[in-house]
Formats: sequence, structure tokens, C-alpha cells
Amino acid sequence: HGSMPGRIGRLPAQLAVERVAADAQPARRLGQVALALLHRLLHRALGLALVRQRRYPEALESLALASRLGPRDAQLAYVHGVALQSLGQPEQGRQVLRSALQANPFHAALLGALLADAQARRDLAGAADLAGRLARLRPDDAELARRAARLARP
Repeated sequence: HGSMPGRIGRLPAQLAVERVAADAQPARRLGQVALALLHRLLHRALGLALVRQRRYPEALESLALASRLGPRDAQLAYVHGVALQSLGQPEQGRQVLRSALQANPFHAALLGALLADAQARRDLAGAADLAGRLARLRPDDAELARRAARLARP
């Protein structure tokens, strides 16, 4: 029984260490989330700044990384997709825009970019669908309503 009091004496200290470690887990996780968000925002800002400077290859790298870090950021996906299309990578740009639209089905800029792309490719069925969706989002836009109606005609 001589070892029993030693065990009991260490138990509260052990519990205290375990409690401190458990309390630190949420703080550590919050720090990781904050760093990931900061990393995404920095690459987003860098990508946009590089686009403004017309340093497109570098901009695409930062925009792609920011998109991977924040796949639900519709505005970022819009900029990334349009940049890809503008730089001669239309299929990759279209894929970025389509993926973003799946996650954000009511994002007008994504719909508009895909509508312009569909019309440029003469994909009339796709353009009609996108124009209709966009017109429903903007019921007060008479020009868009006329465009959607024109595209919907067989």
C-alpha cells in the first residue's frame, strides 16, 4: 500500500495537465483556422494586385492557390475563372466557374460569365438556361428578360 498514496498524490496534477492540454486544443484549432484564412486572403489580395499589374502568370498562381484554400469564395472563383479564360485557358476557366456555380447557384456574376462563355461558343441551350436563371435573379432588368426570351426561342 506504500505506493498507493503516491498515485493518489499525482492524480490531481495529472488531471490538471490533461485539462490544460484539452483546453489548449480549441485554441490551437482556432489558430490553425485563422492562419488558413489569412493565407487564403493574402493570396487572394496578391492575385488581384497582380492582375491589376498585368502580371498574369503570377496572378493565376496566387488565384489558383486562394481558390483551393477557399473553394466556396464565389467572387474569387469568378475572378480566377475569367482570368483563365482571358489568358487562353477557356476550358479551365469554364470549369472553375461551373464548380463555383454549383456551390453558389444564385451568384449573378458567375451566371453572367458562363452566359457570355456559352454565347461565345454558340451553346444556345446552355445560354438559354443561364439567361433564364439570371433573369429570375434580376426581375427588374428588362434587357436581360428580352435576352432570355430571345435565347429561349427554338
